[in-house]
Amino acid sequence: MLVTETLLMCAYSQACVVKTPPAQVIFQNFGDNALEFELWVWIEEQYMGQHPEILSALRYTICFYFKRNGIGIPWPQRELWLKNPEAIAKYFHPDLDLSSLSDPAPQEPTISLSQVLKSSDYFSGLNELEIRQLVEIGQLQSLQSEEVLFRERDPADGFYIVISGLVEVYTEKLGRVLASLGPGSFFGELALMLGIPRTASVKAKEKSLLFVVRFPQFEQLLQSNPDFREAIINALGEHQGELMRRKEELATKGLLTSEEEDSNIMNWVRKRLQRLFG
Repeated sequence: MLVTETLLMCAYSQACVVKTPPAQVIFQNFGDNALEFELWVWIEEQYMGQHPEILSALRYTICFYFKRNGIGIPWPQRELWLKNPEAIAKYFHPDLDLSSLSDPAPQEPTISLSQVLKSSDYFSGLNELEIRQLVEIGQLQSLQSEEVLFRERDPADGFYIVISGLVEVYTEKLGRVLASLGPGSFFGELALMLGIPRTASVKAKEKSLLFVVRFPQFEQLLQSNPDFREAIINALGEHQGELMRRKEELATKGLLTSEEEDSNIMNWVRKRLQRLFG
């Protein structure tokens, strides 16, 4: 999962890589000493003649982020194994502490998208493969300081995870800041799944990088994967009180259709998802 996340983030860090169709990480094979992956990306037409330069930039970026995230690359090598290294080491260096020669633990990545998604109340019931599907359909979005991401009452077109920087959730109507969200914070997932207009505005307080899953990709995932849709419904079912409040909110705003009205909250959720995502 960490390899997939890192490769996708590397892909979307390149200006020439398009967001649609999304980049893909293909698990090719079990190699002799490693798992073999391919990164597939699509680029803007204007960059078609720059194939070597694009590959070079991608490889440099992958090397950098693999090293930062503690992902090792198994270069071909031969190793000499000594049965009693202590005896030889102490002969040349009597004061040498062999324990100090052990490999340092790899540095943990700053943000693990899969872990953040699993910490969401609405995605915590998904298994590793379902979480990976969410990660693979996501994109990266950059915001400059004071740039508005969306405003109150805007339609919900995606949910977000803060990778770096700081965003502020505020209400223009009351002129009040509701929350400040840093790396690892997520927002907007329930609004996306239920088609609820934004209840607050969000803007960047400094240069920020966000991971976003947008409506078209989420819709395609639900349509093509009935098991994933069922897992989402089951996860929503763990929060029926919140669902009731959201349903009442939609009814108050006149955003409920007669076809989806149902006294059973879970039946309503199924109808709502069917209407929104097909």
